[in-house]
Amino acid sequence: MQKIKKENIPIQQNMKRITLILIGLFSVLLLLRDLGGTGVPRIMFIAISIAVCIIGKKSDIFCLMAFLAPVAEGTPYKYIAVIALVILLLKQKMRVHVKGLFLMISILLIELLSAFRGSFSFADYFRFTGVFFITFLRMIDTDDQYDNLGMVKMYLFGYIVAMVDIFGQMQRQYSWADFLKMKVRFGNTRQLLGSDTEGMLLSYNPNTLGTICILAAMFCLLLYHKEKRPRYPVLFVLASLIGITTQSRTFLIVYILAIVLYICLSCRSFSTAIKSLFGFAIGGTFIYILANRLLSNYIQSFSERFATDDISGGRIEIMQYYFSKMFQHIDRLIIGVGLQNYQAKYGYNISAHNATQEVLITWGIIGLIIVIVLFVIIIQNAKRLCPKALLIQYIPIFALLVATQAGQGFSKMPNMFYFMVTYSAIMLQLEKQDSTS
Repeated sequence: MQKIKKENIPIQQNMKRITLILIGLFSVLLLLRDLGGTGVPRIMFIAISIAVCIIGKKSDIFCLMAFLAPVAEGTPYKYIAVIALVILLLKQKMRVHVKGLFLMISILLIELLSAFRGSFSFADYFRFTGVFFITFLRMIDTDDQYDNLGMVKMYLFGYIVAMVDIFGQMQRQYSWADFLKMKVRFGNTRQLLGSDTEGMLLSYNPNTLGTICILAAMFCLLLYHKEKRPRYPVLFVLASLIGITTQSRTFLIVYILAIVLYICLSCRSFSTAIKSLFGFAIGGTFIYILANRLLSNYIQSFSERFATDDISGGRIEIMQYYFSKMFQHIDRLIIGVGLQNYQAKYGYNISAHNATQEVLITWGIIGLIIVIVLFVIIIQNAKRLCPKALLIQYIPIFALLVATQAGQGFSKMPNMFYFMVTYSAIMLQLEKQDSTS
């Protein structure tokens, strides 16, 4: 790591404060727009982001990207990503993994080839390029000049802002008593509130919100492992309860898997693991009792969703349709049809609900191989830069990979922001706390 001159430290600290103030202003405007009914034009969010990118260093730019991850659905994040990428490349020197960069460019070239299939927008292509490039560029960067702890904390800050926004929107129409009696899947405020608001509004697909909650919960466990501050267990419980309100089966399955993995990998002996799992069972029972008292309708509705004849929620049927059509055309199997409007190209109005299949549909077998190798390089890069990373630090990225197998992949562009933050979680310095595990 490069040495920092002492006289530059106060300047950098001031720049950091200004960056945090700007991100705070971004949050205030977001809440004023969604909760106060104030007409905040998207150019304001873009302008604040430009200021952060110009004033801040490379690490500050990516802290902004981490903050955007949970609130992306309600912001002009695609434009911000493109602008941030341009400023980043102009003002910062990037030392990246050459093979990783080649694979990234290969994906973009395959996507560009789909322009010959029709139904292609170059504007959408450049927006995708911005999000894809800035997030994966972070993960193949061989430099260690990043504030990884700051990025994880900025994700949690963005998560808190997002939850205040969503709950605030609900409170404008429902009282707390009414809200707790509702059986609706929490997250999609546009649908829940019957909002016909034009323009941007923070709103989620319930499964997406479930994934965001899982990551928030796991980051809280990692940060508590490092700092032992009581705020993290509190936020962990809140993220768990909010995840329940989404009634997402994917959330419940991946959440339990992630927690069990965390317990097993953080214990030094089998007996300790058994005791910890027993403690988790007790804690889970407590959360269940608490949820059953506060969110009884959600618990009942959750149980009904698991009692359905098709527990996949139609995902198997969707998968069968896409595979049957894919194998009818050898070119689709080899190189795909492109990410843009792939549903229309397949004559289907439902998106693929499996990230691996989505890559096959859009970029073919060649694209799938490229994506797999790219992720292998990313993990290898993380191991090289942080060889002492604990196994528990890989759980968030593993949980995200599993969760996307029941949802969208690259077509859900905020997913790329999530992967970027889970990569930073691997880079956290936790080894000093390992003796207390």
